[in-house]
Order: sequence, then C-alpha cells, then structure tokens
Amino acid sequence: MIPRWFSFSLIESDAKAFGVYLTLLRCMFVSGWWHDVIKQIHMNSIRREISRILDTDVNEALKASELFLTLLDEREPKESCYIKRILDNIEMHYYERFRKSCYRYFKGLDDTVREPIREFLRDVKMSRMKV
Repeated sequence: MIPRWFSFSLIESDAKAFGVYLTLLRCMFVSGWWHDVIKQIHMNSIRREISRILDTDVNEALKASELFLTLLDEREPKESCYIKRILDNIEMHYYERFRKSCYRYFKGLDDTVREPIREFLRDVKMSRMKV
C-alpha cells in the first residue's frame, strides 16, 4: 500500500523522480537516517550524487529529494521493518517511472560509470519480479 502522503506530483518530472528514487534507495540501505546528524550527512551525500550525475534540473531533483525525506520522516513511524515495507511498496508501484528517469540521466554518463549502475538496476528489477 502506498502512503497517502506520497503523490505522483513528487515524481512527475524525470528530475523529481530521480531525486526521490535516489533518496528512497538510500533510506532502504542506511539505518538510522531519521536521526538529525545522520539525516544531514545522508542529505549531503544525496546532494553530491545528484549534482554529480545531473547536468540540468539539479535544483528540481534536490527539492523533491528533500521533500520526500521530510514527508517520510514526519509521517511514518521509525520502525525499520515498517519503513522498509513502505519504501518497497513505493518502489514497486512506481518502478517503471523511477527506471525511466534513471535511464534518462544515466545514458549521458561515461560507460565505466553507467554500466555498473545499469547492472544494479537490472538486479533490482529481477529481484522485484521474483516477489
């Protein structure tokens, strides 16, 4: 089930979808992201990644990323199993949208950077198809 606070407007453009997806993946794999110090380090890392990959639309992606993290932090309990389930549901429901936005930005990257990312996304997709 997708939480009510998550609307398509969070990911309506490729830049927004990219920023939200990067943040969603980080929240899946970084425990304790809701603690203020860790959240700040987490957001700084996401800002660097977005700025490194996107040539244009950086501000749009950053704003969507920050809004997503704020909404997640304010509206969901912090039990890790519950958060993981919510993040999984959002990812599965909007996977094609996230995938499209990632491919748009990744296609301009050098092959040495792009290929590991493509393999990772393929693995994520295959894992989701088994569920």
